[in-house]
Amino acid sequence: MARPSTTSSDFFELLESGGDLLISLFRPQDEFPPVDQPRWDSLDSPRHTVQTFLEAMRHLEAGRNEARTRAMKTFSIPAESGLSAEQVAGDLKAVLDRLPEISPGVLPGREQVAEHDLRRYEVFPGGVDHQWIWERATPAPRNTIALVRNEEGAWQFEEATVRGISELRGNLRGIPPRAKEDQRGELFLETFGPVFEETPWWGWFALLLGASAGILIAWGGVAGCRKVSLTLEERGHPVAGQAFRAMGFPLAILIVAFSLLVASGPLSVGVTLGNYRWQAIELTLLIAFGWLLVQVVDLIVFASRHALLNDGDVYMRMGTTMLRRAMRVIVGGILAIFIIQNALDVNLTAVLGGLGLATLAVSLAAQDAIKNLFGALMVFINRPFMVGDWIAYDDRMGEVMDVSLQVTRVRLLSGEVWTIPNKHFTEEAIENLSLRKYLRREMNIQIPYDTQPEKILRAQELLREILTSEDVTADGKCRPEEKTPSISFSHFGEYFLNLRVYYWYFMSPSGAGTQRQTERGWLSYLDHCSLVNQQIVERFNDEGIEFAFPTQSLQLSDDPQRELHLQMKEQASEEDDQQAPASKAG
Repeated sequence: MARPSTTSSDFFELLESGGDLLISLFRPQDEFPPVDQPRWDSLDSPRHTVQTFLEAMRHLEAGRNEARTRAMKTFSIPAESGLSAEQVAGDLKAVLDRLPEISPGVLPGREQVAEHDLRRYEVFPGGVDHQWIWERATPAPRNTIALVRNEEGAWQFEEATVRGISELRGNLRGIPPRAKEDQRGELFLETFGPVFEETPWWGWFALLLGASAGILIAWGGVAGCRKVSLTLEERGHPVAGQAFRAMGFPLAILIVAFSLLVASGPLSVGVTLGNYRWQAIELTLLIAFGWLLVQVVDLIVFASRHALLNDGDVYMRMGTTMLRRAMRVIVGGILAIFIIQNALDVNLTAVLGGLGLATLAVSLAAQDAIKNLFGALMVFINRPFMVGDWIAYDDRMGEVMDVSLQVTRVRLLSGEVWTIPNKHFTEEAIENLSLRKYLRREMNIQIPYDTQPEKILRAQELLREILTSEDVTADGKCRPEEKTPSISFSHFGEYFLNLRVYYWYFMSPSGAGTQRQTERGWLSYLDHCSLVNQQIVERFNDEGIEFAFPTQSLQLSDDPQRELHLQMKEQASEEDDQQAPASKAG
């Protein structure tokens, strides 16, 4: 788009000038040809005519009237039009300065004219990128800029162009001319040069001192707000503490911005940098206000949770945490759009529309983000788990540390933090270990085959006594009258007699709730198993009851007559087997 016409330089114009200045340090100087040795001086093609006109007009603008003849030969004035050649040339140059830069390579030369037998060439609107011009021109242009070949083969601007050039210039008055091609960073130097040349040494010292003081005061303010916040929270005022914590960073931004504004007063800044300074202050105020607004919304949700809801409810805590995060994103997004479109004067609609395929690609890539957001909503609605719950998922077990809008973080038993996209919780099953009321333990006590029947009965009695003892039931929070242990002589094994035992370990201290929000869990269950196993070993040893281990019985004989008898019997059996087929055949 064309640059807006203002008394100060546009930021991108200034940036472009700085780039030109940097490039000019590394490229050879391309001097403009002198007036008496023109680079372009013919009408052989549209390329030669346009470049001849532009080169001659640049000399005329510099006061070199010797180039007037070359500029005027590129067009003819109709006798009855009453136009002056100087007026037509000035209007034509003004219009060409407002169009995109016309490079010689984009215009047809002698070879293209001969090859395609060209007789007319339209520079505007046909030969340039003119789509944006119709949005800025008022009213829409009706005239064209075209060149025609006369009977002598020379190319000139056609009569219709000459007659309508003044009107066309009026249509394009809202479009500022391009920067001069020979500036090469002059705009950059004109903008920043006075800052370094005219600012006294004490001005730079004041800037450094003021900026340092502002940063120190801002840091002290943040630290002070944080200290007051911690003090209030320790005294039982969490909402007030959160309010002081929320004020810290917006206050620090304002202090730093104000200190820089005051400290930069001695600097010699021109119109451009002066405007940028106030725009920077405006942008800083908007950022501080936006940050404060986000913190206020956060504080309202936080205060509502403490005043109206039960803060001890895990579901409410997780729900309000997700609501605070969602409100931060929404309010922050709205403020960001407001700042970009108003403070920075960027048309986001045009930018997003111009991205085209990139916008489509981003929208496709955002599908997973939307699925994760939907998964977080389902976690909140269906409540398969809460923060602090122990879950088993994908053959892993861990404690839920946080549920955000995109992912859930789980700390595994091994210590690592596992990040799971929320979309998986809408498609796959999760086992919530914290919702179990008890664990049923199955034990198989194996005793040898040579155990006497009365000892088998005694072993069962011992197991029952152990599992209903006061220390075991107190540690397991199990009431035997509700969950009676089961002990049975279940089956005969390969080398043992098996006693099968079932009993229950309850997960809440009361024995009636779930594992959630208690200190009991898998590790405490293992400690309970150790207590029971230790008592079984001690009581069985006291009663002389052994535990079975894998064994194999071998029977050996030292009677030689018996061995000889067995060998003869095996030999006779083999002979009978060999004679049997022959008998069947007979």
